Amino acid sequence: MWRVLDANNYYVARYNPLEHNFSLYVVKDSKRSKIATAGPLQIEAGQWFSIRIEQDGNHINAWLDGRWLIDVDDDTLGDAGGVGFWTKADAETTFDNLSVLNFDD
Repeated sequence: MWRVLDANNYYVARYNPLEHNFSLYVVKDSKRSKIATAGPLQIEAGQWFSIRIEQDGNHINAWLDGRWLIDVDDDTLGDAGGVGFWTKADAETTFDNLSVLNFDD
């Protein structure tokens, strides 16, 4: 998750091995909305994979396992915010190796 303003406002990227898709969502006032999706993709449950997000203003690029898959604009959350990890309640998820880079001058 990124641009985290609070528990009710943030962006999130998710790979779903059951639906074989990679999606970006925005959560605004606790309501989650899908803003883009890519698929079908095949990464088996239990396999490690990487997610990379780049955001410049309202423009978002997203990679899954080194493949550029999503290029979208979204104006919902315009302010900078925190970053973190997110998972659905029914998922068994492990996270490792978070890197955050800021290219602002």
